[in-house]
Amino acid sequence: MHYNTQMKYILLTFLLTGCGHTAIPAALIDEVGIDGYRFLQKQFENLQVSVKVVPLQDEKTLRSIAGKVFGPNGKRIRAFTFWNEKEKSCTIYIKDPSWRYEPEAIGHELAHCVWGSFHKQ
Repeated sequence: MHYNTQMKYILLTFLLTGCGHTAIPAALIDEVGIDGYRFLQKQFENLQVSVKVVPLQDEKTLRSIAGKVFGPNGKRIRAFTFWNEKEKSCTIYIKDPSWRYEPEAIGHELAHCVWGSFHKQ
């Protein structure tokens, strides 16, 4: 058995027998979403949030905006979100589905509106 797998089982056994936990955080069992990211920790929790969606019409527009916001890392961005703390509102920039349909990306970005920056960038 792989060392990391053994450590996970030991930790899970400890948590299940030593505490009153009924749910195990996804980060402990390396659960990764279909978007390839793992939920690590809530930054905040907004269960009622105002959301604006900005559909991006093509790759050129996405790369232009993402490059201005994220610099060189903008080349890897599929969608992104801005949280406005003052207004308690969220703006999601996502590919227009008539260009490229990626419904998992909007769910991922909405999760940022609800729980903040929960994964490493």
